Amino acid sequence: MKARLALRNRRGSSFVEILVALAILAVLMVGILQMFSLALLTNLGSAARTDLLYKAQQVVENLRLVYYLERKEGNSTARTAAGVPAILTTTTAPVFLPYSSGDASWAHWGPAGFNIVEAERLPYRIYYTVEAVGSAAFVTVTVTPVDNPNLVPPATGATLPAVTPADNPRRFLGLGSKVKIVTYTAQIVR
Repeated sequence: MKARLALRNRRGSSFVEILVALAILAVLMVGILQMFSLALLTNLGSAARTDLLYKAQQVVENLRLVYYLERKEGNSTARTAAGVPAILTTTTAPVFLPYSSGDASWAHWGPAGFNIVEAERLPYRIYYTVEAVGSAAFVTVTVTPVDNPNLVPPATGATLPAVTPADNPRRFLGLGSKVKIVTYTAQIVR
């Protein structure tokens, strides 16, 4: 009897025990892999938001520079070359920045100007509005991915051209990244 008990203890695991262990391992692995996919989506959304915020800040700082050069240095050529009005007044409609080098206002925002907008088609659209209050103007810059279904058209009743992957291979990945909207408000002395 002792020999039989010793033989039974040396036999190893049964097939059912192995299947139960593999099932427990599979359940644990599914949970871990879901955490990795969620982390990837969160990372893509954060990268998109950071990129959009950076572009909004660049637009505001560029507008500040243009008005500073004119006010302090008496240099109005930068402002006129930029196509920026002499006085920041309240806008009734959003002012859209160029989307590609074919846009009319490209000379200022593109490579020949202050390098805020790159030469190829962008994965986002940029527009700003101005609210003038006394000697200051509050500029609100909004940046949103081109795939965003909530993108405001340039004018009432106007439609934005459709964007296809062939037109713009640089796009934000992930569903959460496409609906990001960054609004950046700053004060500029007029």
